[in-house]
Amino acid sequence: MRVLITGISGFVGSHLAAYLRDSGATVFGIDRVAPANPGENNQVPADKVFIGSLLDESFLKAALNETKPTHVFHLAGVLSGAPGGPAIQYTVNVLGTVALLETLRSVKISPWVLSASSSAVYGAPSEQPIDEQRLLQPLTHYAASKAAQEMVAIQAQLAKDFPVVRTRTFNMIGRGQALSLLTSNLAQQVVSAELGGSRVLRVGNVNARRDFTDIRDVVRAYALLSKQDHAGDVFNVCSGVSHSVQECIDVLMKMSGVPLEVEIESSRIRTHEIDEQVGDPGKLHAATGWRPEISFADSLGQLLEYSRQELRNGEN
Repeated sequence: MRVLITGISGFVGSHLAAYLRDSGATVFGIDRVAPANPGENNQVPADKVFIGSLLDESFLKAALNETKPTHVFHLAGVLSGAPGGPAIQYTVNVLGTVALLETLRSVKISPWVLSASSSAVYGAPSEQPIDEQRLLQPLTHYAASKAAQEMVAIQAQLAKDFPVVRTRTFNMIGRGQALSLLTSNLAQQVVSAELGGSRVLRVGNVNARRDFTDIRDVVRAYALLSKQDHAGDVFNVCSGVSHSVQECIDVLMKMSGVPLEVEIESSRIRTHEIDEQVGDPGKLHAATGWRPEISFADSLGQLLEYSRQELRNGEN
């Protein structure tokens, strides 16, 4: 199995690379910038990483011709709030996908392809849990760009050049996730308090509910999907259970080494806040047997311990 992961040094990409390499795959990666701290423990676990843009056709052709992947995991993307505004989200998430799939066609390589989308495409459905047949209602430019990315993947599948599978992954927990995202931000605030900082956790809407899955369970789901074809299909990757922001706070406060208080900040409340999102993982389970194995509390506990190590190492 020769794997190419776009966005390999990102949160999901680095975890997936480690999982697949441990499973015996040859792993290559593409990323826009070189991984931080090469040679240290957090180096991306890959046989080779190509540094360049998916929109650079000559670079992309060279990388594909050298790696000749049997499987491509297209994880490269830009989240909300990235420098450049909404335009960069469409450029990277949509045009980057077009460039990747068109270049695969041009070099006549026909791997199995996973195109990673997001539960953000569902918006705020009136009924829970959300299955894959639910109408897409993107509320943000990020969500709209991921919905458009899915359309590009569907077009490639209908052209029958290679099998393309789409995933809609719900909220994730794990080391290395952007600190702007809920659980990582909360864990960092707890550790900062333990190290002598403010003992007030600053949060937004504590009643919002999300479906959380540990990143290690997520990459295991991606790997299981790659063992079969599932051409043209789409799968939710989620736990099927929602937890409120308040529950996240409660779990982390119990694990904290110091007493903490909570303060609601209006600036942290999103304009397009979704009250609840909980997915239905039944289709993924039926296709692969996958179920999440790491509990919500264990996942938060391991994230907190990782955050402690990171911040304490930063002080040394």
